[in-house]
Amino acid sequence: MKNKKVCHKVKVHPRGKAKGVIRSVKVFPESSAGNSGPFALRSTPTGLNFAKWVEYYVHFVGFHIEKLNGLQFDMCERSNAKRMAFENYLTDLATELNPVAPPKLNWPFLGLYRCEPPSPIAAGWRGFVIQAYFQQDSDYEMVVNVGLTIEASSGPGDGSSSSFLATSSS
Repeated sequence: MKNKKVCHKVKVHPRGKAKGVIRSVKVFPESSAGNSGPFALRSTPTGLNFAKWVEYYVHFVGFHIEKLNGLQFDMCERSNAKRMAFENYLTDLATELNPVAPPKLNWPFLGLYRCEPPSPIAAGWRGFVIQAYFQQDSDYEMVVNVGLTIEASSGPGDGSSSSFLATSSS
């Protein structure tokens, strides 16, 4: 079943970091095994505890994908409040992740995004990069899996990296 009915265009993020199209969805597609939700927002870490930053971003991205998928579900009620909430979650995600390649999040996300979030740099990391790989169900055009690879360095010759699969749809 192809479900391609466009219900709402998403406004472009104020700094040009996000845009998209919301489609009508009546059934959630299956996702791969991984960290399943619900994901809860965590407070932004301080300092250079890499594990806390990884946990923060796994939950931050998972939470926002769950919200975006959920708001897209049955969006064709033409609810202005749902559309505005969708735009706010998309803007929050784009602002925190700060995509650089490609330079904007385009809903429904598909493929690899390189992000350089500002929060870890402000906390003292010299380098912090998130590679976010989004899988999309082609029939429903929803994000069904997200793989995150996070690399950080606190100084010359020092580095940490970690990979996680966060899923949110089944």
